[in-house]
Amino acid sequence: MNRGHIIIVFVILIFGLFLFFVGWKSANIILDSSEVYAKGDFLEGNLVLNIEKNDFLREETPILISLSKKNNVLAVKTLTLKEFIEVSGKEPKFVEREGFVYYTEEKYEVEVSKIINYSFNEVGEYELFFSLLELDFSVNKKINVR
Repeated sequence: MNRGHIIIVFVILIFGLFLFFVGWKSANIILDSSEVYAKGDFLEGNLVLNIEKNDFLREETPILISLSKKNNVLAVKTLTLKEFIEVSGKEPKFVEREGFVYYTEEKYEVEVSKIINYSFNEVGEYELFFSLLELDFSVNKKINVR
């Protein structure tokens, strides 16, 4: 095998590994919540996790949801992907590989109040944060309470 063939095999190997890891680590998260509340209102909205076809996420994938005001964390909840799906009440699609469970190809939606039950008792600017920590996927929502 000459040097040119080795380089081609190496490039194909790197490309294949890239596709493997992208295929095993993809998802889409959405925070569907109002941006304006009145004092006394409860936090409402949906946390949405969409796992695309041919994507696989391990059931132990950590999820973080928090509500803060300025530099103060008012409420925080960490749970696994498995726990998030259980709260959604939806029957999960999963595969088992090498002793691990991977969720795939489904949209899971959870009312934020089922995870963080919070009443806004002060006016000001708040931030709602939703993240799949292991994958470094996150979304913030600024909330104004009047």
